[in-house]
Amino acid sequence: MDRLGDACYELRQEVDRLGNFYEEQGQRVDRIGNLYETMHEQHSHQLAEIDAQLEGLWDHVVPPPRPPPYTPGEAPLRPLYHAPPY
Repeated sequence: MDRLGDACYELRQEVDRLGNFYEEQGQRVDRIGNLYETMHEQHSHQLAEIDAQLEGLWDHVVPPPRPPPYTPGEAPLRPLYHAPPY
């Protein structure tokens, strides 16, 4: 009976050790998940700022096109085919 009690005690210790191991692993996974979320938020924010800066820079480097001299509905009629100038 003593061997059975010792085996049961060792089995309980092993189960407790495995339970602690799984709990530690779960905490590590949670920490990694939190780190990922934090980094994702920071990088998303930084990329949004860079995108906004590039958009503003694009407006200064390449000005928007001028509007046509007439509204599209009032465009002068053109023949479908133009003869070559030569």
